[in-house]
Amino acid sequence: MSRKKTGRVLSTLFPKVKLHNHNTIDALNQREINGSISTKYFPDVWGIFICFTLSKREDRQTRLGDYKLIKMDRQKFIRPDRQMVRISREKLIIPEREAATQRMLAGLQRETKTADIAKTEKTANENIAEAVNAANKNIENAVNTAATEHLQTKQPEIAEAANKPENSIVLACEIDEVINYALVHNGASVVRDICIKNTSETERNALLLKIASDGELMEDFVCGIEALQTGEELHFRNLDLTFHVGYLASITEKFSGQLTVMVLDGETVLASEKINITVMAFDEFPGFQYTPELLTSFAMPNHPAVVSLIQLASKYLEKWTGDPSLDGYQSGDQERVKNMAAAAYAAIQQKNITYASTASFEACGQRVRLAAAVLEQHFGNCMDLTLLYTACLEAMDLNPFMVVVEGHIFAGVWLVDGAFADILVDDPSQLEKRMAKGIQELTVVECTAMCSGQNVSFDEAAAMAKRRVSNYGKFYFAIDVKRARSRGIRPLPIRVQTANGFEVLHEDRKEKEVTGGSDSKIEIFDFSDCTEKAQVTKLTQWERKLLDLSLRNMLINMRVTKSVVPVLSADIGSLEDALFDGEAFQVMPRPADVGVNPAAESQIELLNKLGELSEFISFESKHKRLHSIYSEKDLSTSLTKMYRSAKASLEENGASTLYLALGMLRWFEQKKNAQARYAPIVLVPIDIMRKSAGRGYAMQMRDEDSQINITLLEFLKQNYEITIPGMNPPPQDEHGMDMPKIFAMIRKAVMSMEMWDVLEVAVIGNFSFSQFVMWNDIHNNRDFLEGNKIVHSLIEGAVDWDCTIPEEVDQEEAYLPVTADASQLHAINMAAAGVSFVLHGPPGTGKSQTITALIANALTKGKTVLFVAEKRAALEVVQKRLAALGIDDFCLKLHSNKATKKAVLNQLRRGLEIDMEGTKTDYEQRIADIHAMRTELDAYAKALHKKRNFGKSLRQLIDLYESIPETREQVQFPVSDIKNITEGDLSSQKNHLERLISAGRSIGHPYQHPLAAVKRAQYSQHLKTELEPAMQNYLSVLDNIQAQMADFAASAGIKNPVTKAEWNQVSELIRCMESTEKMPAFLRTTDSVEREFSVPEEYLEKQEKFEQKKAEMLSKWNENFLSQDMSSYHAKYEEANKKVFFLKGKAQAALVAEMQLFAAFPVEVEQIPLYLTEITAYQQEEQKMEAAEAELSYDWKQILKEHLTNEELQSYKVQIQNQRKNMVRFAGVLQEIEARGILSTLVRKGKALFSIWNSMDAAERKVAELLELKFCDEKADWIENRKALCGCILENAAALKDWIVYQQNVDLCRKNGLAPICDAYEKGLPHEVVLNVYLRSIYRAIILGVIESEPVLNGFTGTGFQVQIGQFKKLDQECMQLTKEEMFYRLSSQLPSVGDSVEVSRELNYLRRAISSNGRGISIRLLFEQIPHILQRLCPCMLMSPISAAQYLKAENDLFDIVVFDEASQLPTCKAVGTLARGKNAVIVGDPNQMPPTSFFAGNSVDEDNLDIEDLDSILDDCLALGMPSAHLHWHYRSRHESLIAFCNREFYENSMLTFPSVNDRQRRVSMVKVEGFFDRGKSRVNEGEAQAIVAEIKKRYADPEQKKQTIGVVTFNVNQQTLIEDLLQEEYQKDLNFDKWANMGEEPLFVKNLENVQGDERDVILFSVAFGPDAEGKLSMNFGPLNRDGGWKRLNVAVSRARCEMVVFSVMTADQINLRRTKAKGVESLKYFMEFAQNGKLRGDYRQNEAVKNQGIKAKICRALANAGYEYQLNVGHSKFKVDIAVINPDHPEEYLLGIMTDGDSYCQSANTKDREVAQFEVLKGLGWKLYRIWTMDWWDDPQKEITKLLGVLERTGCEADCECPLYMRKKEEQ
Repeated sequence: MSRKKTGRVLSTLFPKVKLHNHNTIDALNQREINGSISTKYFPDVWGIFICFTLSKREDRQTRLGDYKLIKMDRQKFIRPDRQMVRISREKLIIPEREAATQRMLAGLQRETKTADIAKTEKTANENIAEAVNAANKNIENAVNTAATEHLQTKQPEIAEAANKPENSIVLACEIDEVINYALVHNGASVVRDICIKNTSETERNALLLKIASDGELMEDFVCGIEALQTGEELHFRNLDLTFHVGYLASITEKFSGQLTVMVLDGETVLASEKINITVMAFDEFPGFQYTPELLTSFAMPNHPAVVSLIQLASKYLEKWTGDPSLDGYQSGDQERVKNMAAAAYAAIQQKNITYASTASFEACGQRVRLAAAVLEQHFGNCMDLTLLYTACLEAMDLNPFMVVVEGHIFAGVWLVDGAFADILVDDPSQLEKRMAKGIQELTVVECTAMCSGQNVSFDEAAAMAKRRVSNYGKFYFAIDVKRARSRGIRPLPIRVQTANGFEVLHEDRKEKEVTGGSDSKIEIFDFSDCTEKAQVTKLTQWERKLLDLSLRNMLINMRVTKSVVPVLSADIGSLEDALFDGEAFQVMPRPADVGVNPAAESQIELLNKLGELSEFISFESKHKRLHSIYSEKDLSTSLTKMYRSAKASLEENGASTLYLALGMLRWFEQKKNAQARYAPIVLVPIDIMRKSAGRGYAMQMRDEDSQINITLLEFLKQNYEITIPGMNPPPQDEHGMDMPKIFAMIRKAVMSMEMWDVLEVAVIGNFSFSQFVMWNDIHNNRDFLEGNKIVHSLIEGAVDWDCTIPEEVDQEEAYLPVTADASQLHAINMAAAGVSFVLHGPPGTGKSQTITALIANALTKGKTVLFVAEKRAALEVVQKRLAALGIDDFCLKLHSNKATKKAVLNQLRRGLEIDMEGTKTDYEQRIADIHAMRTELDAYAKALHKKRNFGKSLRQLIDLYESIPETREQVQFPVSDIKNITEGDLSSQKNHLERLISAGRSIGHPYQHPLAAVKRAQYSQHLKTELEPAMQNYLSVLDNIQAQMADFAASAGIKNPVTKAEWNQVSELIRCMESTEKMPAFLRTTDSVEREFSVPEEYLEKQEKFEQKKAEMLSKWNENFLSQDMSSYHAKYEEANKKVFFLKGKAQAALVAEMQLFAAFPVEVEQIPLYLTEITAYQQEEQKMEAAEAELSYDWKQILKEHLTNEELQSYKVQIQNQRKNMVRFAGVLQEIEARGILSTLVRKGKALFSIWNSMDAAERKVAELLELKFCDEKADWIENRKALCGCILENAAALKDWIVYQQNVDLCRKNGLAPICDAYEKGLPHEVVLNVYLRSIYRAIILGVIESEPVLNGFTGTGFQVQIGQFKKLDQECMQLTKEEMFYRLSSQLPSVGDSVEVSRELNYLRRAISSNGRGISIRLLFEQIPHILQRLCPCMLMSPISAAQYLKAENDLFDIVVFDEASQLPTCKAVGTLARGKNAVIVGDPNQMPPTSFFAGNSVDEDNLDIEDLDSILDDCLALGMPSAHLHWHYRSRHESLIAFCNREFYENSMLTFPSVNDRQRRVSMVKVEGFFDRGKSRVNEGEAQAIVAEIKKRYADPEQKKQTIGVVTFNVNQQTLIEDLLQEEYQKDLNFDKWANMGEEPLFVKNLENVQGDERDVILFSVAFGPDAEGKLSMNFGPLNRDGGWKRLNVAVSRARCEMVVFSVMTADQINLRRTKAKGVESLKYFMEFAQNGKLRGDYRQNEAVKNQGIKAKICRALANAGYEYQLNVGHSKFKVDIAVINPDHPEEYLLGIMTDGDSYCQSANTKDREVAQFEVLKGLGWKLYRIWTMDWWDDPQKEITKLLGVLERTGCEADCECPLYMRKKEEQ
């Protein structure tokens, strides 16, 4: 019956169930009834049925149902359950947990999978296909048959039900057809499902469901049904029936019975069904087709018979080990557990049981001899003995299991306290791995080996069982007893036989016939030292990133071809040990008598199963002979090829790839994948030596360490999350690697992986991959890497060398054959100075130009350079530029590892042919000339823009001066104050002045202020209370003294004084009167004061001398003693001298004693005469002084009493002389006064007047102290003035505080050098102009001072300076050409010659021979190693990729002076370090804001939504993180319109790039085209609308003659869109060959690229396809692929910075559709802002300034002049920091500028390079279409109006020229 017909049949029975094509069943959603899920089903009376597993879905959608096929084939074991087997068109898939129970159903699938180990993938696929077809056919036949049979059976019921709708009840039952005691004992449910359906149109109520059996099998089951709705069906599942267990236990033979199921309405039977069942005997196993785990019930560990065996086993255990304890796992000793298992084996063996199969005449099931029966009958088969042995093991508290293979069963036991994850295990590798050496967690035992007639030891029985396990094709499953017990499967209870049965005479074996315990020792490896993870170093990380983890790599997926040689080895560990010890093995073909098919597809597996060959192979190995599986011819061919390949690798790459792989990991890509793959585990480096043509090849270990296959370890870690610790370094023994332990560690790690295992085999092969040479650089040359300072720092994570940039780095002259701006020149000089640094090169900043100049300069200075770029295009760009300089013959390009020897030799040959003499140039003189001219030009810029003491440059100060409003008033500041004025001084002065003006406003104005005399600068609160009393007192005293003076004047007869001078004269008169009255008359009347004073002067002089003498004498003698007569003492002395000796001494001593009483010093006898003489002289002088004093007159004696010293007398003399002079002045007045006799009266009045005067002075001082008054009344009536001042102060006391504050500010201003402006202010300068007058005056003074001090400024004229610029430009062009000649001369001069040295001569001869022989027999690497000295002289510059550097250059530090990396942001560090280590210093060129290294978009199959793929670390990022010095390229040259780079500059570079404004800056060159269409997100991931629009745009530009001249590039967001556009273009190419030629044949062909590979490319026009947008339903996802990732904005930066002239964005969405609230990705945010920019042309934060801005100085005045002349202008044109200062708008074409006006302001000064400032920038601007005019500051300072007039004249002429060029003007002229 066809599928279609079967479907109709099933649809008739169950209209809601559909049978779809390909044998898949789709059930509709079910409705829930009474809390249970109603299931559609199809009963099968023949034992074939289909069960549906359905799930309720809220969305009411259907799904494929799982179903299971049950076949009533009694020879195969299949059990029914509700675990489903899904059968699809492709393959048969068994559910994971219960797969073993379907062994025979899925037998073909199992055989297919296991056959994979022995057969090729092709055969396996064929078997799978055959199995699937057979399974599909069987299923189809079964379903068709079941449907037909059921239809025939049910048709009467359906017809009857149709006739009686009121009684129509349909009953269907699913009941197990087999039952026995074991099933009931373990709680199995016999009734699976009973379905009752009401097919009538009436509801049925109060129904009964009844189940009854015939005989005594069970009690009747009755269940009530309250109601059954129309069309409703009810299910009763897993009903708990009550069976008579005693009856089941008594059954000894199988019989058939029936269960009757009825639906009753009262007594009426509405529906019934009889089910035939088979009731089995107590000791009968139902078979594996039902419940294979039920077999564990028949293992009865508690049976008395088993207990007796355990007791016997204990005795054996004691005999063997001395300890009868059954301590099992508690001992922690696997050896102990194994001995216990062996003891149980021996106990059963002793019973001498005979093997006998069970008699069974049934179609299903098998009788089992229980433990008692086996021991009583002494018969048993494999199952009986396995169950008995299992029961013994379980009784010993061990964990046994049973292994079922085809036609056989045996037992096993866990040697550790473990169990399998499931009851049933169908993966034989799970057993094999756990039995492997070094692990041995379990063992298996062949139980039939215990039978009589065999003398098989326990170890032999275990070996027999292991062999059965290793036969995967016949392995079914293992049953874990412990796991079964944990799931509730219990042993059968003990059944007691009450009647006597047959008795057979039987004898146990004799003790000597029983085998002993296990002799083999369990070896368990200690993995404790492997748990800790080895420290992962930077080197390790770099190695891993270079590993190839694809299936192409032989280290992951080794394919057995003729390129590998499998060898036979019985012991891999011994082979490795022998190789490690230096043994050499002869590799031989397979033995002649061995029938191994080398073409067999199971070669690897066969290597592991030597069988009978094992002993022979071991013998050969001991004699150092290894046999392969190849014939002699095939072996020779393979080894020869391998030998040559290894030799070529050694020569080309510097490393051999020949290894002996020991051990293979068998692995599978997926659990359901049938193809086994193999990966080497240990790689032993070997060399193959050809002994002779007859003796073949020998194999010996190279002088390198064996290594673990780290590629495999990383592959397992990344793909399967399997980490194997302890492999770095791998376990070692005394002979190299510990192979058994390594294999055990890997087995342990893959224990849970189905069918994975380690095959202990050996294979010779070349194991390599694409990046092997770079990996080898790191792996085998660690010392070389760490020998480089940069690489060592990268490893350590910190800079460990002095990276300070020398201060003189920019002072040395560079050889520049090309133009270089200041930032480029700085980088060039840094490289030449030996600085390692990172060079930041944003888009279009001339990285290639800089690299070219850098290389040229370094080569000319005698350095060697290695230029490295991963992209060939980058190398070619630099190579072409170097060729343009004429030095390409000195530069060797080797990009890939496929470089030809011919090209290399040709390059070296050209180097040898270069003329070594060259031509000497006058370069040095020209350099000196241009240096002098540069210095002269720089002097102006430096002087103008040098920051000076006053904090600004002269240019800035002039701008400030010009921005201040002009004033008529000016003040002059002293030159001394201006000369050293600082920025702080100016700021301080301005602040003080502003505060002064504020204080001046508060007092009105300081000019003629009433409080001007008050100079107090500090206000005090006491002033309020003290001021008025002090002033009043002062006024009172002034009134009093004025009155007293009037009285005195009247009395004296003199004029009343008015001025202060007159008052002083009266004061002198009074003093003269006083002196006249006091002076002695003789002195007043004498005619000679000198004569009168001569006598007293002489007396005082003598008196002073005598007083000195007196003081001296008194210091020695008592004063009374000095007044005595010394003659008595003279007499005593003379008398003493006259006495005799004895008496003389006594007398002298008495005299000394007497005199000592008056002396202050020790008196000596000998000195007594001198003492007496001195005292006598003193007494005489004293008498003379007394006589002189007596001679003085009385007047002098009185005078001298007051003037004791000569000094005082002289002072008195001077006083007398002065008084006598005053007396002369006032002689007339005095004479009159004396004549009148009123002198004394006037003297008294004068004294009174002086007293009042003193009071006035005190009052005045107090007032002056309070207010610090300054009196200016010397010539006026000073008393009246002071009285008036006091009154004024009292009247204005309220304003006193404000005045004092003003005075305070005045003082501060004067102290800070503002006296001139303070004076002007106090003289009436208005408040409003004070500050401007100050600023203009001070600035002008400073400016004039600076100009006067700088000759270059003082003598500057713009016209002369322009002439100098022209001369410099011409000289620079000549110098660049001369530099090229000088470079060639220097490079050719260093070429090697034969006469240089013996070594050079030898290398030259070697090279010439290689050239003449075309390099026959020599590799490039070997050639380079043979000519190391001349190579760098012939080719001091090499251009390579990282892989070619690793391949062709030896691993040696300092091979090159400089290593230059281009596009370093895209170069992973792991690829760069090897090349980096070959240089002394490095220049890392790249842009951290552009693309990082990534594997994203590697192919069309990549899913851009998968954001788990991370970008790799680049050498640029790592060096920046390290803190290496950095240099930056600033000037952007690529974009011909500034808007093309403005967005990137502002968004990604913080506006740090200096870009050139466009002459048509008011136009847009970034535009957006809104396209109709959608993004197909789910399927093709393309946007057809955009693709078609872009192709149409390209066609349109091709058709336009002007646009056709521009080159075009297309950038897309993803690979799929790129492919679509390429496909569409290809169709257009085929239609139009000229279009194809135009697009693809030019110097810059049209390209279509995606974000990931467009970096480095540029075109005139870029068409950008966004692709992403709303889908067909209008939904817009915020997932924009790579833009959503961290750093995704870098990709956008690359994409939108490729255009030179124009960029057009094509998109189906607009910027406003991007909702930033739905994503935080910076890349998406930047995309939104870029689309806004493309739509409206405005940047975020961008602004335009159309009016003159305050403080713009010169520019502001120019703008005002332009406005007055009627011109519109744009100020500061440009998006970056470089601006065109003023752009005059063309009146006739407002979208363009008529003229650009450049000053020598900010844009001028930011260029440190002379050429940039004076030539290059102007040339670039002119190239962009600008017409420029310069206004020089010094010219402006000299005469601003003159400059304005010249500018307006230029504008007028330029406007006329523009009109002449206008097409309309030309047309009118032609018409005239």
